[in-house]
Amino acid sequence: MSTDRVCRINIKPLSMGRIWSTGKHGKRFLTTEGSNFKKLVGIEARKSFPEMINFSGKIHFEAKFYGNWHTKKGEISKTAGDLDNFNKLIIDGIAELMGFNDAQIFKISTEKIDADTHFFEFRIEKV
Repeated sequence: MSTDRVCRINIKPLSMGRIWSTGKHGKRFLTTEGSNFKKLVGIEARKSFPEMINFSGKIHFEAKFYGNWHTKKGEISKTAGDLDNFNKLIIDGIAELMGFNDAQIFKISTEKIDADTHFFEFRIEKV
């Protein structure tokens, strides 16, 4: 990932349990925390990639998620984070505030990287 064209956000992406909640009648809805996270990601994307606002072609989404992905025993944590879930909320936030449809994403490159602190970096570019 090119460091000069990366948007860095210094928080851990939200877990699905913090993004979605279920109402009285079983209907799922986006939590306030989930909505605020999506907006944050979209606003930062607009600042970092203004040339991609309202872009109508094919898009490549790339992200790296940094953090501790292991249990105290050193095993891979089954609850520390799922790349698919991280990607979905971030892509939805970017697409919504950038004015394109997530169906325009033709390539996704993501990975989790072991680090002492949680943060993530992403970029979007024309394919």
